Amino acid sequence: MKSKEHENISETENKISENKDDIFMRKIGNNIRNVRKAKFITAEYLAKELSIKVSTLYSIEEGRLLPDLQLFSYISDNLDVSADYLLSNINFYTLEHKLEIYFKIINNMEDYKKERVITFLDAIIEELELSI
Repeated sequence: MKSKEHENISETENKISENKDDIFMRKIGNNIRNVRKAKFITAEYLAKELSIKVSTLYSIEEGRLLPDLQLFSYISDNLDVSADYLLSNINFYTLEHKLEIYFKIINNMEDYKKERVITFLDAIIEELELSI
């Protein structure tokens, strides 16, 4: 039987995983849109070349839909860039993202564990001679 704390941690891990997927999808979509616009290609033209609806292309560019591998390959071919290029600069672990993950984990802890984390952070901040 799972404890309530274990359930909370599992729930947090699922949310973090979903958040990571969202970031991945948005970054791919942004890269596709940025390349398309830099090459002065309209969404309508690219969608037609890919044999997809314009709304589907917009969903990809907005990070609401992740193209399958075949469509992703067609997109990179039509934009005349490598798939690696469209995947470049995708870093899940930016400083802000790490802090968000840590906050979610800490937020789901029992109060006495939160206090221990805060005490630990206070000691680190003092050691680094930082002020809040």
